[in-house]
Amino acid sequence: WKAEDEELSKIIKRHWDDADNAWEISQFDRYLELILFGTFLLRPFVNTHNGHVKVSPVDPAWIEDIIPHPNIAGRASALKIKRRSESVEGKTETWKVVETAETDPKNPDAQGLLKGDVFYFTVNKLTFLNFGMSDLYRLADWLDAFDQFVFSLMERINFLNAHLYDITIEGAEQPEIDERATALEMKPPRPGSFRIHNEKEKWEALAPKINAAEVQEVANIIKMLILGSMWIPEAWYSDGGDTNKSTIEGQAPPILRKMKRKQAQWVQVLTTVIQFQVDQAVLAKRLTPEQAAAGFQIIPPDLSSKDV
Repeated sequence: WKAEDEELSKIIKRHWDDADNAWEISQFDRYLELILFGTFLLRPFVNTHNGHVKVSPVDPAWIEDIIPHPNIAGRASALKIKRRSESVEGKTETWKVVETAETDPKNPDAQGLLKGDVFYFTVNKLTFLNFGMSDLYRLADWLDAFDQFVFSLMERINFLNAHLYDITIEGAEQPEIDERATALEMKPPRPGSFRIHNEKEKWEALAPKINAAEVQEVANIIKMLILGSMWIPEAWYSDGGDTNKSTIEGQAPPILRKMKRKQAQWVQVLTTVIQFQVDQAVLAKRLTPEQAAAGFQIIPPDLSSKDV
């Protein structure tokens, strides 16, 4: 990020580097929560003396109900929160979602500034819905099926390393067969050893068979369905196939565009939180409206095919 005004830059840096906020490191885990749950809650705690803001993630499972905005489709106005802890179990609270304040006779200075009890961010939703969905939601069943498929295949491969002997003793009666079987069970042949017998006893090693071609075909079908849904080229999953350097580079633009959209979503999250910090500094008289108006910019790293 960068800010032109020196005082504004100090305010943002203090928030960014705060030991509890630790955006430089914690933003990666927080972004992971956003895409895994489809919803990311962040509760701000404001020091009323100097306007400094600390933020704390909130478990989305605490949401009991979402109160929609009366005028804007797809936007939440407040959340019914039921904390999952021993001290407050069963208690439901209403948290107002952070949004731009309208005219407030009690606090005219807050007009046009962000205010609220909780940040509520969502991804992967239709415009008229108030809740988001995980990036893995549509793939969960297929990922589970692929995991079970590979696990079952590993069990079959373990059986391939085992074998048994089919032993035929010509002309032997059942008592003789039972006697020979008991002897072999007590002292089975060791690997690398040898057997000496007459022409009436025949040994044949038997092992299970696996149709590798069919297994590979099924695995590829499931894998390509998963990768295709995520816009990931097959060659990027350690499976070159018939690709070469030229085709791999040609496959980069679609996934790069998707990654840039994801990046823009997170930039919007950071921009909203930092703007809230700036607004609180204005209310605490740490910044003038003119200094705040100088603005700031979140600068994400450039993406290229070398990054992926």
